[in-house]
Amino acid sequence: MILCRFNKTMMAKSFLTLLILCLTSCMDPSTSKNEINRCLTNFSDDEIALFKKVGFHNYSRIKKWNRNISVSITGDGIQDNDEIMVKTLLKELSSLISPLKIAMIKSGPADITVLFSSKNHPFYRYGSSRPRFEWLNSNTFKKATVTIHPIASGVFRRYVIYHEMMHAIGFNHPKFINEPFKFFNSRIQFLNFEGDLSDHDAFVEQHSKYSALDKKMIRLLYSPCLPVGYTLQEFNNISQQNND
Repeated sequence: MILCRFNKTMMAKSFLTLLILCLTSCMDPSTSKNEINRCLTNFSDDEIALFKKVGFHNYSRIKKWNRNISVSITGDGIQDNDEIMVKTLLKELSSLISPLKIAMIKSGPADITVLFSSKNHPFYRYGSSRPRFEWLNSNTFKKATVTIHPIASGVFRRYVIYHEMMHAIGFNHPKFINEPFKFFNSRIQFLNFEGDLSDHDAFVEQHSKYSALDKKMIRLLYSPCLPVGYTLQEFNNISQQNND
């Protein structure tokens, strides 16, 4: 009986410790106004407005990876250039999320699995990205699956891979509510092609990799200025202070 009481006491203490860890990890971190302004030095007002729409997961708070990321490719729909495209993307991303690293592995469980499917999906037309989060910190990515469907083909396939990988590292689609829609040279948006149809493939080829704006936004998301859990409301408060 004494042993039973001891075990219950220990279990209660362990539960309390886990609860404290969870509450602590989920608390909104604070970032100074000066730190934010330093990180936004090279952003225009329109670019900051776009980052507010795409950089805060579910338009709420910063959610991202906080450790090195392993990537694997799999599926029954892998095409000849898919592995090369993913490796090129990862090399580019690695310099943007520094000091974190992201690299492909040949075997074993990966943090991000890129699944090339041989079947199209009725809803997620070209591809999809499904992140999963740590149990004790729902603001930190644990795993993600990027799926690419066969309808994403030709020069457009690379654009889809780059687009879905932005979701896999923490970006949303932009929402424009009660305001005019704006196009940016960003892979997180769909492409805005207005030229002659004969120029379409060349346009997609030119706009399939990360733009200068994409690179700035990825660096910002993974900078110390925006720690995991930092809220859009906190970011807006600092923006408001700058305008006052």
